Amino acid sequence: MTYMPKFIAPSDESFHGFSAYPEAELLKNLSEKNLSHLLVNLDLAAPETAYQERLEAELQIIIDKGYCEYFLIVADYVGWAREHGIAVGPGRGSGPCSLVGFALGITSIDPIRYKLPFERFVNPEREVLPDFDLEFCDERRCEVTDYIQSRYGADRVAQISSDDICPLPSRLVICDRPLTEIVSLYTNPESGFPAANMNVAQIANSGLVQFNAINQRALTLIQRNVRKLANAGNRIDIDKIALDDTNTYRLLSTGEKSNIDVLDDEHYKNTLKVVRPDCFEHLCAVIALSQPRLKTYISQFVERKQEPASIHYFHPALKKITADTFGLVLYQEQVMHIAHEIAGFTYAQADSFRRALKKSDSKTKLTYKSKFIDGAVSFGLSQPEAADLYDYIALCGQYSFNKSHAVAFAMIAYQTAWLKTNFPHPA
Repeated sequence: MTYMPKFIAPSDESFHGFSAYPEAELLKNLSEKNLSHLLVNLDLAAPETAYQERLEAELQIIIDKGYCEYFLIVADYVGWAREHGIAVGPGRGSGPCSLVGFALGITSIDPIRYKLPFERFVNPEREVLPDFDLEFCDERRCEVTDYIQSRYGADRVAQISSDDICPLPSRLVICDRPLTEIVSLYTNPESGFPAANMNVAQIANSGLVQFNAINQRALTLIQRNVRKLANAGNRIDIDKIALDDTNTYRLLSTGEKSNIDVLDDEHYKNTLKVVRPDCFEHLCAVIALSQPRLKTYISQFVERKQEPASIHYFHPALKKITADTFGLVLYQEQVMHIAHEIAGFTYAQADSFRRALKKSDSKTKLTYKSKFIDGAVSFGLSQPEAADLYDYIALCGQYSFNKSHAVAFAMIAYQTAWLKTNFPHPA
């Protein structure tokens, strides 16, 4: 059982003509309408039919899982924030894997362009609620949570507690009934906002639905500079800048900080200096390679980047999937693509497979191993080749990073460096 709140449609023009529909029809109509607009203005990474088919497939999963209200609620408060001049991040975690989220303006990352499978975000075979991790200007984030509370009621919205029972202002629960019927509440002494006596894990197990509004200082700094430039007559849509500016990559290669607190350590700066990214895909790889569990791949990445002749693909079939990372498997999404395209898994199975690789349950791993090898043999690999490929992917799967998260952080890092490169002294 889940306590999914009912969506309350705002009376603004974004929902004009749609608010009378049931939630499923409302989500479908809004998504299709917005995608049609995007397809006219977007630099498409695939034929229009690929976007339309992907949207239809995602919507079917969302409707079947009963998650329509969740997507609508998030789209509403993100849209409200944008309309009120509050900077919103491109996405975070696995949220950018959703084309519906992209169409609704929840995220600003095209999942088809970056090969992000939806099942990484919502797996139809798992009973886990979706969870959009979203970042907002750190100076005005509280306005977003206040808006959510005003929409759904002070008795139905609360912050979640940390393990040591301290309120987490960035994490909220919204309920379909007064929260005191389910959990005891206390008052956050700093803000006066109600907080639930449950941590994140307990919330997930209780059926309560979590929503996130995370502080991000980098967004505040970006927005501040963009506004200074606008006041000086230079109007910029920071979400539409080209991602191929040579001078921006030159600055990043000096170890330029991103202003993302959880990223700007010495390892990230050193990885920038060593890798010297010269395109957006390589900047995404820097984010992944900056993680301690992937640092042993840095020297291989650099060698292959500098000497294309040194690139080795474990099997020719992996070239399409790992070309951007020079034959290395850095991302969880790459593990999923390999399981899908070579071993014949559905993307839902591929997501469960990549999760299993991180666990110690040998029985589950053996089941997937047998299925993976059989599928790879059917694809055309020999039995020894299939077994070797499984062993390789099983090893990579233990250390791989979430590409959708890497893309989101790389986007903020690039925007920060682009502004500093092109407008070093904003008015």
